[in-house]
Amino acid sequence: MAGKGGASAGGTGGAGGSIGGTGGFSSSAFNINLTSVNATSQDVVVAGAGGAGLSAGGSGGNVTNVTADAGSTSGKVLVVAGDGGSSSNVAPVNPKNPMDVAFAIGGVNGPGGQGGSINTFAQSLSVNTHVDLIAGNGGATLNHSARGDEFQHQQEDRPICG
Repeated sequence: MAGKGGASAGGTGGAGGSIGGTGGFSSSAFNINLTSVNATSQDVVVAGAGGAGLSAGGSGGNVTNVTADAGSTSGKVLVVAGDGGSSSNVAPVNPKNPMDVAFAIGGVNGPGGQGGSINTFAQSLSVNTHVDLIAGNGGATLNHSARGDEFQHQQEDRPICG
């Protein structure tokens, strides 16, 4: 399991941790090999989600170059790429009006982070092993296309808890 990307209160969220692929200390390609021959083996690989950000969400982590040799008929392999991080900004109604700019959060309608991908996966030891591959979802745009004045009214309509 890889780590989640960090949140950002003023910019883009951090990218989720990827598994496998190219990189490492020497920038060379490497593979993740999962080998199990137990009759009820269960292998799980999960990449990290992208972090939330004000101007844009971070990208979800990828799973690349994974080989799972689960050699059982009742085995299970689960591979999950990371979800993209959410973006929580609001564009001003009129960018030349200081009040609109003041109520706009982040100042732009930024994108959610891209969901992670699964690239080059192999399960070669047993054709009877159950394999689930789940790509990451794209990040949410919580206030996208909301105007700054709509956001202000939403805040005013909320009850104050004390």
